[in-house]
Amino acid sequence: MIAWGGLKGSLSIALILSISPAFEGRDLLLAMTFSNVVFSLLVQGTTLSKLVSLLKVK
Repeated sequence: MIAWGGLKGSLSIALILSISPAFEGRDLLLAMTFSNVVFSLLVQGTTLSKLVSLLKVK
């Protein structure tokens, strides 16, 4: 449950944005990281309450 609820995103996006714009794969990495963060927020964030009730955590 901790891994499912660990909505991490700001650090990974900050790290990708800190890469030099001259880096060849920066845009691809940024798109992949942003997609992962959006997935984490939308899917994992909205299903966390269902997971808590499924596991019967108080």
